[in-house]
Amino acid sequence: MPINNNERERWEEEKPVYEEIGVDVSKKIISVLKNRGVSAKVTYRTKETDSLIKKISRKETEYEAIHDKVGVRIISSFKEQLKVIDELICKEFCSEIKKRENMSEALGNNVFGYQAIHYDLCKTIDNVEYFCEIQLRTTCQDNWSELSHALAYKTEIDIPVDIMREINALSAVFELADNQFQLIQTLIEKLPETSPVRILNFLEKFFYSKIGDSYDKELSGNLLNGIDALYDENPIEVLQNFIDDNEGEILKVIETYKDNFFFTQPEIVLILERLQNRKYAFKGHWENVYSLGELEVIANAWGTSLE
Repeated sequence: MPINNNERERWEEEKPVYEEIGVDVSKKIISVLKNRGVSAKVTYRTKETDSLIKKISRKETEYEAIHDKVGVRIISSFKEQLKVIDELICKEFCSEIKKRENMSEALGNNVFGYQAIHYDLCKTIDNVEYFCEIQLRTTCQDNWSELSHALAYKTEIDIPVDIMREINALSAVFELADNQFQLIQTLIEKLPETSPVRILNFLEKFFYSKIGDSYDKELSGNLLNGIDALYDENPIEVLQNFIDDNEGEILKVIETYKDNFFFTQPEIVLILERLQNRKYAFKGHWENVYSLGELEVIANAWGTSLE
């Protein structure tokens, strides 16, 4: 299909609109995920002019038929999260989703390859329809997609059978890794509720929904290792009750002292709870990892002291 300057000029004119759509859709998705305490990486991009023109030429299609002029990508850590995020997207954008396609289902049960869930959203602005594509996939699926593009095996060039076998084998390895990561996550969720890993998983949900989207996991591990010894009752129930009774104050003190890195960690909730309910035992635990001066600062921020 011959390319004319009208398509290039039209795209340069419409690109700012698509940019705004990308920002808007991304923000909505981030807000929805945050409210549910779901952690995922959300990014967007609008096509570069040359990339769009090349796609029109390569696919021999019309300008209007390109539905990924702006694309939003959601990358989750585990496969089980895809189900939750999928439901949230379908609910949030139900009236705007014109097409939903699960690439995994299209592959069948004995073929390996690209996996993701794609959505075509249609936004109507001033009686004009603009499409936005959302891609939802796991980290493993995203890595496979990026590497497969680097190998360029999706082109029209014929690839020898032995190389295709290697590509298929590699795809299977990525899918196996995805399944194993999910299995490990599921096993972790079945650990006793006194397990420091289960406690951190619980704290993460509050953290992702109220505080931030990333933290230093090594720092969390240093403090939470052996923390179960400081609880006579179910620690998750104790922490949930503490949040229910003090959520407003917790968020207020976190916002006030967010320049202190301890206040940007999920375990800040546990620190405040132990300072309130079992201060002296926690003081001894803390001293094995960090200086008491740091804990004194946190205690003072919470309206108490280490004495």
